[in-house]
Amino acid sequence: MSIFDHASAARRYAQGRPYFHLLVIEKTVAYTGIARCGQAVDVCCGTGQSTRALKQIAARVTGMDIAPEMLRLAPALEDTRWICCPAEKLAADDASCDLMTVALAFHWLDRHEFLREAWRVLRTGAWLVI
Repeated sequence: MSIFDHASAARRYAQGRPYFHLLVIEKTVAYTGIARCGQAVDVCCGTGQSTRALKQIAARVTGMDIAPEMLRLAPALEDTRWICCPAEKLAADDASCDLMTVALAFHWLDRHEFLREAWRVLRTGAWLVI
């Protein structure tokens, strides 16, 4: 269980986290040159703010988080799915992702294990944006 996996914590997170994620997407596009991609994965997605922003540049988006309570508050979005899993054991096929993001959560992860998983899931030439 994560410290974020409590209904009250998830509600406070959803209500209080500032929404700046579209600005991050703009900067991601400017830096990477990715104007549109097929599959994006948002790791440690919480209640889905950064996942929702990824819809601006990805045809399909998967939000992944270890906390079921966070995912319960994620919005229903077209071509978006929500998966409960740890960042160090992503529920994704090998070489299946064009873009992976981690918004304000990298410090919570076992970095070595997560980066190994990211390497496994990202396609050749794909980007990991932290």
